[in-house]
Amino acid sequence: MQKILITGASGFLGSEFISKFLNDFEIISFSRKNITKKKNFFIYENGSIEDKKFRKILKKHSPDIVLHFANFGSMNDCEENSELAFKVNVLGTLNVILGCIETKSKLIFTSSREVYGETKNKNSSEDDFVQPNNFLGLTKSFAENLITFANKKYQLDYTILRISNIYGINGEKFVVKKMLNTAIQEKIIFVQGGKQELNLVHVNDVLNILKLVIKNPKLSSKQIFNVGSKDNITVLKLAEIIIELLNSDVKIKIKKARKSETQFYKPNIKKIEEKFDYKNWINLDEGIKEIIKDLK
Repeated sequence: MQKILITGASGFLGSEFISKFLNDFEIISFSRKNITKKKNFFIYENGSIEDKKFRKILKKHSPDIVLHFANFGSMNDCEENSELAFKVNVLGTLNVILGCIETKSKLIFTSSREVYGETKNKNSSEDDFVQPNNFLGLTKSFAENLITFANKKYQLDYTILRISNIYGINGEKFVVKKMLNTAIQEKIIFVQGGKQELNLVHVNDVLNILKLVIKNPKLSSKQIFNVGSKDNITVLKLAEIIIELLNSDVKIKIKKARKSETQFYKPNIKKIEEKFDYKNWINLDEGIKEIIKDLK
């Protein structure tokens, strides 16, 4: 059984990974927060990735793989707290990299669509030039460069996943669940701007891809993949679809657009579809209906 250490294990993606694959891997969770759920079924450690003690913990467990999910906040959080965002997303990732070099662990890094900035052509491919337009994207691109450099200099094995806008039943901090919560509880949906296009990918698709990456090391080694979907949609249209699926009297309130937000991003997902023969992405309508059913 493969041994996997997960950074940011108490976050949305970390929690979902543990719940889904608890019996498939030997899991060590690493998080600032103490995880108590099912704690008897996996090892858990507490701390921060930017602390040098992290490398001692990594050496203690010597995992086959490090799933690096730890991340400082949202796009807004990074804009407002750029120094802390740099400390966690860049210096913290450097610490993770150094630990992986010492233990010879493979590093799987969850990057972001934000590294691309605006999609210039029909879609953004993995070999396109990255040109982030906000601090979150900038820190993620720095982290990616550190990883690829570590491969060239120290033969670090890695896979980088540039993930689109994620959503799912437990994704409280993400746009779909946020809209649904305010629509049901307050009969209103707040839309900032509205014309910007999102690319939405269900958390279960991301988890399935992660498992494929782990189980197929030869296919995933030293690779960068876009993880997204065919579901591009404007924020305003998303709000309208949610109201339609709720079949409820909900108002939309338009607020001022955020300055650093990407207006158009569409990933080219051909590489990951062909590499892993992954084609059955979860449809956006079905994904939203699933969350509505859970909420009701």
